[in-house]
Amino acid sequence: MDLSRINKMKINDPRFEQWAQSILEAEESDFSGNDDSHNDPDYVSEYESDSEIEWEPETVALETTLDVSDTTSQNAAPSNEHQEIPTSTPRTYYGKNRYKWTADAPPSNVRTRSRNIISHLPGVIGPAKSLGKLCLEKSAWECLITSDILDEIVLRSNEKLARIRTKYADGNR
Repeated sequence: MDLSRINKMKINDPRFEQWAQSILEAEESDFSGNDDSHNDPDYVSEYESDSEIEWEPETVALETTLDVSDTTSQNAAPSNEHQEIPTSTPRTYYGKNRYKWTADAPPSNVRTRSRNIISHLPGVIGPAKSLGKLCLEKSAWECLITSDILDEIVLRSNEKLARIRTKYADGNR
C-alpha cells in the first residue's frame, strides 16, 4: 500500500468512515491474490518449525501385469494397474515428550553442525576421578565438602545463633 496517498484525518470528521473504508478496500485488493506457497515448488520457507515439518513415507508405484492366458485373472475383479506400496521406513522411536528419535545413523556425507560436536566426554573429573567407581560415603563427602567449606559453615552458623540467642534469651536463667 502506498503510504504517500494516506492523508491524516481526525476521528470526529464526518468523512472519516468513508476514508477508513477506502483504505481497508485498498488493503484487501493488495492482498487479494491467492497464496500458492504450498503449490509452488520453488517456494522456500524462511524457517522450519515443528508444525511445519511433516514426514510422509516414500511410496513406490509398482506395475502389476495381468496374464491374459490365465483364466482366473480374466474372471477376477479388475485391479488397479498402479498400486502404491510403502517402502521400508526408517526405524524411529518417540520419547515421552513426543520427540522423534531415529535408530538409523545419520548420513555420512552431511556436515555436522558445530553445536552438535562433543568436545569433551562427560564424566567424573578432578579428585573424584581417583576415587573410582566404588567408593565409601565418607571419601565421597570429603571430596565434595572440604574442610575449608565445613569451617566456613560452622563459623556462619555460630554467628547466626549468636544473633538469635539475644532475641530468645530468658532473663531468669
